[in-house]
Amino acid sequence: MKLNGYQFKNPDLYEVALTHRSFANESKKWVVNNERLELLGDAVLDLVLVAELMRIFPEDDEGSLTQKRAYLVRTESLTLRATELEMSESIKLGKGEIASDGRQNPRLLASAFEAVVGAIYFDGGYEATQEFILTTFKEVLEQLQTETIETEDDKSKFQIHIQKEKKVAPVYKLISEEGPAHLRQFKVGVYVGEEQFGEGEGKTKKIAEQEAAKMALTKVEIQKVEKQKLESKE
Repeated sequence: MKLNGYQFKNPDLYEVALTHRSFANESKKWVVNNERLELLGDAVLDLVLVAELMRIFPEDDEGSLTQKRAYLVRTESLTLRATELEMSESIKLGKGEIASDGRQNPRLLASAFEAVVGAIYFDGGYEATQEFILTTFKEVLEQLQTETIETEDDKSKFQIHIQKEKKVAPVYKLISEEGPAHLRQFKVGVYVGEEQFGEGEGKTKKIAEQEAAKMALTKVEIQKVEKQKLESKE
């Protein structure tokens, strides 16, 4: 198995990295899911990217480096990396996840990408993982050197996009509200017509709406990437 220049010596590790717990739970035999590799990949990803940011931004303080790191490893960013590497169709999901369009779920795709990073670390060591990460993030790292990170909130960005594309405004609906009064947890969905574009959770409705908009923007970006790939094959 070769992925963005990296050749797996043990392809089984890649298979585990793309095995969601829903698939493992439904399997009639014991199957290892990707959660341990995801934990490792998250740590290695942070280490490699922070070290690279310190190298290319030698005058940045801790706050600026933290902001850039967060931009690189946010769910949207990792989801796009997974989509560009065509991981979606290879992820092993349970029937319920497949039915709920799990292959387009940003959190699931981002987690799979982190698990793949963990698998590469186990398979080839630190230097190989570093090379894979820097190759995969090459374009966005170059953008950081020439562009300012956007600070406009996700609800505003999604509303502008939808009104431009669909000529309607997105609608946010409360899906659930749980927990005691001092620890409320809200789940909100954002809809365009009857289609749900994203879902988010938070301790306030405003936070949940921002999370839903963030997921919706990621879905839009995934659709763009897939459309471009289809057009390039025609």
